[in-house]
Formats: sequence, C-alpha cells, structure tokens
Amino acid sequence: HHRTSGALSLDFPDAALAHCRGGILADDMGLGKTVQALAFLAYLAEHRAECGPHLILVPFSMLSHWVDEFTSWLPALRFVIFRGTERQMRTLRQEMVRGVRRVHAVLTTFEILVGHHAFLSSFPWFCMIADEGHRLKNVNTKVSRLCHDLPCRHRLLLTGTPVQNSLNELWGLLSFVAPRAF
Repeated sequence: HHRTSGALSLDFPDAALAHCRGGILADDMGLGKTVQALAFLAYLAEHRAECGPHLILVPFSMLSHWVDEFTSWLPALRFVIFRGTERQMRTLRQEMVRGVRRVHAVLTTFEILVGHHAFLSSFPWFCMIADEGHRLKNVNTKVSRLCHDLPCRHRLLLTGTPVQNSLNELWGLLSFVAPRAF
C-alpha cells in the first residue's frame, strides 16, 4: 500500500508547481512524504533543469533522517547542512555568499532559521520545503512569520496532521503555501 500510495501522489508536487505557487502534502505518517519531496526536487533537476537553490526546513529531531534520505535517494544533488558552531556557521555563510559552495539545497532547522533569518532571506530560493509543517499553523508565532517572509517561488508543506483542532489552523497552513490567496 505504501508504494502504491506514494507512487500515485508523486504527481501532486508537479501539479502544485504547474498550477500554483505551493501545496500541502498531507499523507499519514510513514507513507514517505520525505521521499516524495526529494522526488519532486529530482524531477525539477531532471525535467525542468531547475536545481535550486532549495531551502528545506525541518525540526532538529528530523535532521539526520533528511540527511540519510537525501544521501540515499539523491546522491547527485549537492546539499549542505546549515548548522554548527558559530565559527562553522560564519565560515559556511562566507562560502555560500562567495559561491564557493554551490549547492542545490540547504537543509536546516526551524530553530536555526530564527537566528539566521536575515542571511537565509538573502537567497532567491526556488522551492522551500517545510517538514512537520503543522508547526506553521499559527501565523502569529515567530517561526511562522519568519517562514512566511522568506523569498521563494514555490512552497511545499509536509505534514501528517494538517488539521488538529480547528479550520483556523488549516487557514494558517494555506496562507503559508499560497500567501496571496489567503
């Protein structure tokens, strides 16, 4: 069932890209949202010659999972993990600005975004992916506001629980993926 469901929904991100600026992938936990998001990035690189840069925001607890999946499924796409000590971050920022470290995707956490929003806002992201995107349901939180402010052409939100308590939460998620419509 997992493989069938995942294969059928690979059309979703492409449809979201073709018809609007974003989308919500709300499959149940364990159905492969991460792999589907990576397949979308692979599709962009292979069929649309669009290699980014892409920004992937994840909870800290999911960072190693994303690294493993990226390494397994997309070895040809270069990505960087944007986290480390302040000295490491300073070096990484300098390399990214100078273009020494050409990458297709930057993988970081919501927590790192808070401390480095100005820097991350200086890049013209093609696609921003927010894993565990239900964290953005409240548009009044700092993380939600910072995510909304990041410049990007397309937004993909991954969540297994798009509506937990009220339709206002769904509105918050929709306003992230389609800010002009909501």
